Amino acid sequence: MKVITIGRSNESNIVINDVKISRIHLQIVQNDNGNCSVVDLNSANGTFVNGQRIRGEIYLKTGDTVIIGDTVLPWQSYLNQPYGTANIDVMPKPEFEPKPEFEPKPKSKRIFWYISAAALLILSLAIIVLLLILNNANSELEEVQKELTTLEKTRKSDSTAYEKELKIKQIEASDEEQARKNAERDAAEKQKAKEDEQKAKEAAQKATDKTEFDKLKNDAYSVKDNGGDPKSKIDEMEKIAKKYPDDQYFKEAIKDLKK
Repeated sequence: MKVITIGRSNESNIVINDVKISRIHLQIVQNDNGNCSVVDLNSANGTFVNGQRIRGEIYLKTGDTVIIGDTVLPWQSYLNQPYGTANIDVMPKPEFEPKPEFEPKPKSKRIFWYISAAALLILSLAIIVLLLILNNANSELEEVQKELTTLEKTRKSDSTAYEKELKIKQIEASDEEQARKNAERDAAEKQKAKEDEQKAKEAAQKATDKTEFDKLKNDAYSVKDNGGDPKSKIDEMEKIAKKYPDDQYFKEAIKDLKK
């Protein structure tokens, strides 16, 4: 039996540089009888045989087209060459749109109060100035104007300091959010790799069980053809079939032997 794993990760027997392919995407399995099948390992973008997306494992025949991502797999050539030596033509990788820049949060109401207070102050001083003009108090008017200038400088200074503080907080928030997203992405990739590894082991075990099942089936037919009772062989086959209750291949073989 020959089991070939294909994917984007270096852990695969055949590595394909295609961004639409999962790290460990599928397996090509050839049993001892020369029968070939393809097993999708729960890939993100799926495996397509003759244009139809498959679930789990299906058997292949000569001329079947297997596509993953933007890549058409020459699967038959893999069975006659060492792992990892396939030359594969891959369509160009898609260009991703740039992520939007960090959008700052709305400014605090504090600026509104600065502006309101400044407006109220200016209005008050304007009234005072008008009264001083009416009373010919030129000296007092000059003092008020000086005070107004000082207050305006103070307001501008406070406003500038607040805007700098707000900008620093926005940058810090952006950095923290990016760090959180990176941590979540790394954790998800590790979990996916672990799941893919487990599925690969299960697929390999199933391939081994199928090989043993096929051997028992051939032995049972041989006993039956010679007039013997293949019950013991069938019992062993049923033990294997119980592991895969949804696989019709096992059921049909046992049913045919019991006829």
